[in-house]
Amino acid sequence: MAHVLVVDDDPVVQRLVRVTLADAGYEVVIASDGEEALRIASEDSPDAIVLDLEMPRLDGRAAFRELRQRGVRSPVLILSANGAHTARRELAAEASLDKPFDPTELVRRLERLLHSWSDDGAEAAGGN
Repeated sequence: MAHVLVVDDDPVVQRLVRVTLADAGYEVVIASDGEEALRIASEDSPDAIVLDLEMPRLDGRAAFRELRQRGVRSPVLILSANGAHTARRELAAEASLDKPFDPTELVRRLERLLHSWSDDGAEAAGGN
């Protein structure tokens, strides 16, 4: 069972993503901001990270950069209402999905990301 860290400050989004991914067989851990995500990811390397951009304390862009500086190499799916695809390219994240999102599409993209990541020996999966 893949372990996914979901980073989003909105409790409604947290719940929707948690239920969607749990129903698809993923183990889900939630962080409400970038600082909490850094702590969790550093202690327990997740198989993938679903990351919002707009959050208090430490936004998603800064959190992504800090994760990479700390050596966390888990593939990241940017999930945001504000330029997810642009941020993916800017940050060199592995995948992206705009909010609002279709839960089925979230699972599909995460599965594709994890499959590509493992097949390519932890190379960037690309894709949207």
